Amino acid sequence: MRFAVAASTLALAAAAMAQSNTIVKVGEVSGTAMLKFDPPTINVTEVNSTVTFIFDGNPGNHTVAQSSFANPCEPLEGGFNSGFFPVSGASGPFGTWTLTITDVTTPIWFYCAQQVPKVHCTAGMVGAINPPASGNTFDAFVAKASSAATVVFPSTVLSGVGAFATASLATTTIPAGSSATGGSSSSGASGSGASGTSSGAPSSSSSPSSAGTVSASGFVAFLAAAFGVAIL
Repeated sequence: MRFAVAASTLALAAAAMAQSNTIVKVGEVSGTAMLKFDPPTINVTEVNSTVTFIFDGNPGNHTVAQSSFANPCEPLEGGFNSGFFPVSGASGPFGTWTLTITDVTTPIWFYCAQQVPKVHCTAGMVGAINPPASGNTFDAFVAKASSAATVVFPSTVLSGVGAFATASLATTTIPAGSSATGGSSSSGASGSGASGTSSGAPSSSSSPSSAGTVSASGFVAFLAAAFGVAIL
């Protein structure tokens, strides 16, 4: 019986390790400032996985605001908004903002609400989490954004529809154009903290992948010790 309980606990720990942290660059593609999110779309399959937005487009001043397919450049009622984070130098400081995804069955649409010196949303600075492959696709979302008649800047809000942040924008000092471009890591961290490292984003001495592996492995080791199961 004790072995069954321990095995079940370790299975839950393994599931926690499977949750990912995906990095999305804000205003930067391959080290060049652009009115884009990179990658513009991501697929998240595990509830409580995280998405960390790194504001490192230089120069730039951007937001991540939740919208809808019907109105790409207007805030979704009850949606999240990171607020602005300006970047004026290649060495930062850069901003990080982490969302925890609570609904992986419904698309999450977002846009940059900056309108000076040009409207970023209509210029194509939009993104999506889990967009459908047919019907209301991401390409259709971009097309609707490009012809939007209204662009609205919402108030800063942490909790959104299908996702939430636990803290406001934090700062980090990762080098511009670092290897932590759009992709996934094995971090189970949720929410931004007081620094880039605690938010799940890389610092100058760590990466999401290494931090997440240590955290998840330590969690499994703790459970194994608690239930008397040896990990080889």
